[in-house]
Amino acid sequence: MLGLLEFVPKVRHQRLGKAVHKILVEKVRNLGVNSLRIGVLEVNIAALKFWKSLGYIKFKETELDFGSKKQKIDVMRLNLRD
Repeated sequence: MLGLLEFVPKVRHQRLGKAVHKILVEKVRNLGVNSLRIGVLEVNIAALKFWKSLGYIKFKETELDFGSKKQKIDVMRLNLRD
């Protein structure tokens, strides 16, 4: 389960996320990991687009409380099996 992948605004949109993700996938595949998951706020359209571009697919939806506000979370998974 990936907790968070975020870069400071100054270095965003330089394909660093894709590069870091590629290295991560290589490392965890070597460890025998079958899939990766991440939870993305449903309102974060840019993040959803990013994860979908890497091949992640939404497989469930949940809600979390952030203070007094409930947020819908799309739980996404990337299959790493060949």
